[in-house]
Amino acid sequence: MRTDHGFMQAPTSDTWFAPAERAHQMQLQKMAAYCLQNPITQIILDSVEGYVLVLNEQRQILAANPETLRTLNISMAEAIVGMRPGEAFHCDHSNDAPGGCGTSKPCSTCGAAIAIMASQKYNQPTSKECLMSVERNNRLEAHEFTVRASPLKLDSHNLTIFVLQDINAEKRRDVLEMLFLHDLSNVITGLQGWSELLLRQPQDATLIAQNIVSLSTRMTHEIQTQRLIMQAEKGEQNVYLEKLRVGEILDTMKAFFKGYPADRVHRLFIAPEGSSTLLTTNPALLTRVLVNMVKNALEATTTGDQVRIWYEIRGGRHCFVVHNPGKIPEEIALQIFKRSFSTKAEPGRGLGTYSMKLFGEQVLGGEVGFTTSEEEGTSFFITLPATDA
Repeated sequence: MRTDHGFMQAPTSDTWFAPAERAHQMQLQKMAAYCLQNPITQIILDSVEGYVLVLNEQRQILAANPETLRTLNISMAEAIVGMRPGEAFHCDHSNDAPGGCGTSKPCSTCGAAIAIMASQKYNQPTSKECLMSVERNNRLEAHEFTVRASPLKLDSHNLTIFVLQDINAEKRRDVLEMLFLHDLSNVITGLQGWSELLLRQPQDATLIAQNIVSLSTRMTHEIQTQRLIMQAEKGEQNVYLEKLRVGEILDTMKAFFKGYPADRVHRLFIAPEGSSTLLTTNPALLTRVLVNMVKNALEATTTGDQVRIWYEIRGGRHCFVVHNPGKIPEEIALQIFKRSFSTKAEPGRGLGTYSMKLFGEQVLGGEVGFTTSEEEGTSFFITLPATDA
């Protein structure tokens, strides 16, 4: 579902970013034939590695190299002539505005759209990074590319050579490096500290053991989450549902955050749920979604702020909400569910919000979104079908 920001209502010009206008069909076909016959464009399409597109001044595809056609599972370039890159690659924002790819509000943060526009405006090559979310066959797919747009003038025609290089493997490596070299390293340091304390103060064994178990649970959680993300992206995840009380989910959240730094835990309030309301879900995956929501909220707060999590019925559906004060800047809000996007500088970040969407919608069949404003603060939520009375 779309997040509640009013992003998708395009202005009267039919665009939030790049021009919406397209070439006339006759002109389009004429230029496509020109590219097919021109030796320069053919050399470029045959020799440059990656996904290569020749675009007109309206950012529409005139020609594509064989690797692009194979990836898109089409035999003839005519099938995508006239489309824009996001439309051909099935970007989930390509239909957000009437003008198509490049014209919705999220497009204003897209590396592909920015690179093409900059190259055309300044008449020079421009490189960016593009994080593309794709919905295909009812599955969420995330793709990361480095993109380069280069101007090419042939006769009187101003063209753009647009090249996408797949960097999914590099991004995945960054994630695993961050997991094992940073996140798990911190947990192991904590385990070592508590273990050494146990040797010095055996009389406090019960308390120390509780902290060791809590840290071990966090480490297991992080490793399992990476495995589950990869399985979910491949559609290989077998999900087992069970019936449980809403309060059990909230109790699990309390137990999980016991091992967190005291200054952060003190800012977390989990509303008690005393009713006997039942829901049918996979508790492990639902907990992962909520844990990531709480982690993000805690990171966004400062001393004196409070993060709250509660349960409610919303539109006849189960709904869990995580709220913190403050508004998310619009540039961040527009990209928040993209894999690898993060406000942090370190590589390997950004899977938290992406996995919320992946697990919550694709695997659990719910809806994940957020609202944000200066007055009301920020609330992330997941709604689930109310299949139980």
